[in-house]
Amino acid sequence: MSRAGGRMQLSTFFHSDSGAVFVHGSRCTDCRAAAFPARQVCAVCASRNLEREDLAARGRVRATSLVRTPPFGFDQPITVGVVVLDSGPALFSLLASELPAGSAVQAVPGPVRAGAEGFVFERVME
Repeated sequence: MSRAGGRMQLSTFFHSDSGAVFVHGSRCTDCRAAAFPARQVCAVCASRNLEREDLAARGRVRATSLVRTPPFGFDQPITVGVVVLDSGPALFSLLASELPAGSAVQAVPGPVRAGAEGFVFERVME
């Protein structure tokens, strides 16, 4: 994560296309395991045969927490959670609202800490 002018730059980790968010990950060509962020060695089979892949930021909430006293850069309480992407990897992210575990979610572009461009996960109907 880099900083430009004091703001976090998350663009090395994701991009959005027509409102859909994709995270920059990798996939092992030997065992097909996906990872985020991109890795050079597969965490499943230890292969070094990985390809960069844009992973759709859709999945299910595993766990959430309401942070009533948020860190610097947030001016109100935030909800964070672990989201397991449909492609396999799990990531820790901001959630648009409090959601129960098991909720289907999709990332949408939105401001994150100190207004930096990023994404949040919101509930989607199945």
